Amino acid sequence: MKRFHLVRLLLVLTCLAALLTGCSRDPNVRKQKYLESGQRYFDEGKYREAIIQYRNATQVDGRFADAHYKLAQAYMKVQDW
Repeated sequence: MKRFHLVRLLLVLTCLAALLTGCSRDPNVRKQKYLESGQRYFDEGKYREAIIQYRNATQVDGRFADAHYKLAQAYMKVQDW
């Protein structure tokens, strides 16, 4: 009886872990998280950190126009031409 509960618990935890890692590997989710994180840094005045996050987003999707635009704005703030 105890073994059955242990197996069931392990099965539930495995399914949960697969669900969480599956969502984080979706490129659209990843690039959006990087963009949002970059925007938070930008709003706080942490432009170097924002640049890193925007670059991460552009590495996930090189055609992500919003991230390229925000990256350019952050570079302008730090006067990195």
